[in-house]
Amino acid sequence: ALLIIAALAAMILGLVFALVMTIPWLIGGLRGRLAERGGWMVRFAPLLSFVFLFLTFYSTYNVLGLNTSALEMLAHPGPYAAMIFVFSLLFPLFAAWGAWLAWTRSDTPMVTRLYAGVSCAALLAFSAYAALIGWVGARVWTM
Repeated sequence: ALLIIAALAAMILGLVFALVMTIPWLIGGLRGRLAERGGWMVRFAPLLSFVFLFLTFYSTYNVLGLNTSALEMLAHPGPYAAMIFVFSLLFPLFAAWGAWLAWTRSDTPMVTRLYAGVSCAALLAFSAYAALIGWVGARVWTM
């Protein structure tokens, strides 16, 4: 239980940090200053992982709330089911990529590497849990 709380706290802190720093990172990137400081992806891979995690569950909730035949839309491979499947694959992939970038990019400032490393580690822990219950690579048409 303590590990779950720690992972959720790290995810929330990472998301807040990413949302606060998005504008300065975008400005720095457009000015060309991020290239010598580790690049764009070490900063945005964790944020993209958060976005795809949100989209995975929100799109499922949104489709189920459309009408009573929503289960029929998810029961067969189609655009909604494929969208959920792709989103559920992308959030752990971006988390793993962000963790690898945080580990390997020595030219990135330590605060950014710490943000990316801790956020992606928490996202990977959540991804492991989600994989155990079938939400990584969620083929909703087989559930």
